[in-house]
Amino acid sequence: MTEREIQFLEMEELLKFSRICSKVDFDIDVSFRKGRIDAKSILGLLSIELGEKVKLIAHSQEEETDRYFQEFYA
Repeated sequence: MTEREIQFLEMEELLKFSRICSKVDFDIDVSFRKGRIDAKSILGLLSIELGEKVKLIAHSQEEETDRYFQEFYA
């Protein structure tokens, strides 16, 4: 399991993140002020406020997580 702090400044970033999450074969969660959501749920992701720092929790190796999600790290 790998944890990283991420942030979305624009809606396009959030939508790109959602597309990537839907393609990977491991579980991904996002933890933030309202609790924990499945990162593969677009409705859940839309509850994140732009600019808010949240925690990415990926059930994968660090190298794999970084390869897919590094551009979103806060």
